[in-house]
Amino acid sequence: MRKDEIELQRNAFAEVVRKLKASSAGVSDVRERWIKGDLSYKYWDVQKRMSAVLNSSGSLKKVLNCARRLRKTTTSLIECIEDLNTNEGPPTRYVAPTQKMLRNIVHPIIKMICEDAPEEMKPVWKSQDGFYLFPKLGTELHIAGANNGHEDDSRGVASRRCVVDEAQMIVNLKYLVNDVLTPQLITTNGQLWMMLTPPKTPIHECTEYVLEAKQKNDDSYAEFDIYQSGYSKEIIQRFCEEAGGSESTTWLREYMCQFVVDKNFSIVPEWKDTYKEEYKPDEFYKFYFKYDGMDIGVRDLTVVLFAVYDFKQARLWVLDELV
Repeated sequence: MRKDEIELQRNAFAEVVRKLKASSAGVSDVRERWIKGDLSYKYWDVQKRMSAVLNSSGSLKKVLNCARRLRKTTTSLIECIEDLNTNEGPPTRYVAPTQKMLRNIVHPIIKMICEDAPEEMKPVWKSQDGFYLFPKLGTELHIAGANNGHEDDSRGVASRRCVVDEAQMIVNLKYLVNDVLTPQLITTNGQLWMMLTPPKTPIHECTEYVLEAKQKNDDSYAEFDIYQSGYSKEIIQRFCEEAGGSESTTWLREYMCQFVVDKNFSIVPEWKDTYKEEYKPDEFYKFYFKYDGMDIGVRDLTVVLFAVYDFKQARLWVLDELV
């Protein structure tokens, strides 16, 4: 999320608060909403739909596949803040790809969300321990980056909720989810929320979590493309043009939530008309053999290829390269 988007949300929040204060209830209405743990007045319509999925009963894991600029990070943080200010219990863990993302995005959003909170409900950042303390109930929001070998920074005895933001950018996602976070939910009957936008290639581990959630045919998975954002047709069209048009892989991936291979990362782009096709993982994707091969460079670059053998199609698909 860029600074201009944070400013856009801040202005939207401020307008909502202004209207609340101008109502017959006045300032007390804002305070009452915080005390009750109802911050839905901060939501755009699409965020209300996200919230409904996240709070639905059922699966341990919830996966939200969202277009860019849909405020998925803000939505998940508002939900966590509501809960931590109104319910006692173990901490919530919030995991982003890097510490830089926490610094530039997560911290500013938390500050923005809590600007109109009663003083006794505003969280206090404990930098040495890496968590926000909510003084009213003594609850904690632990936040950490996962990449560069920091997956274990999010270990703990128990958690009421674990949120994995921008899951498509986390390198060792399976280890983080299966080994570090999920065991913390066993005794709390908690949930794990995975927020993502499709990765540059379907070879990323988040693809398996998406397919797994889709197969359950319940509220485990939801998809929100740019047309559900509430932006005007003119703004969406501008997004589309900036992304390279409606057929570009950037538009399909970043705004239409589709898992496609980016042509800019193709190994031999000039073959695209004959040999390049869009690979669409099916429900058996997690059972297929995945391969990687490396050509170690001495004078030249070292190149690694990632591929999957699709058994049903009897075809080997080369999905990505690392140079």
